[in-house]
Amino acid sequence: MKKIVLATLLAFASAQPAIALSCIRPDITRSYDWAEESEKTFIILRGVILAAAKNSPPGLRKPNVRPSAAMGVFTGSYLTETGFDYPVETEIRIKIGCAGPWCGSMPEGDERIYFVTVNPDGTDPTYSSEACGGNSFPVLDEAALIEHVTRSREPAPVR
Repeated sequence: MKKIVLATLLAFASAQPAIALSCIRPDITRSYDWAEESEKTFIILRGVILAAAKNSPPGLRKPNVRPSAAMGVFTGSYLTETGFDYPVETEIRIKIGCAGPWCGSMPEGDERIYFVTVNPDGTDPTYSSEACGGNSFPVLDEAALIEHVTRSREPAPVR
């Protein structure tokens, strides 16, 4: 009996909580629809975000610490009715979101398409990188986005 009790106690003591992150694979058209339905104001940018933390002197960086927010500079263009044809360079706030131990990441400095929130007057652009993604996409997804935007703005057929 002592062996059974000891084995049971060891089994419970060694059990770790099972935690898993379940994410739907990010899709640029689904993100567009989500942004359209959101109460927040979004703009869609194509370009590069350089996080200020990456450019700071090594003595100011904290090793093994995930930043939850930083400032950066965006250089590129934003989406208008005729495509990504309006050039813009602006400061941008970067927020890193986590879900348990899983976190989003700082932009790497490569050209991407970003879904960015702004105040209703267009100020304070903020890029949020979440654990499951969905706010940043490779520029190869541009054609799918443009086609989806064009289709979603066409008038519905009259029946």
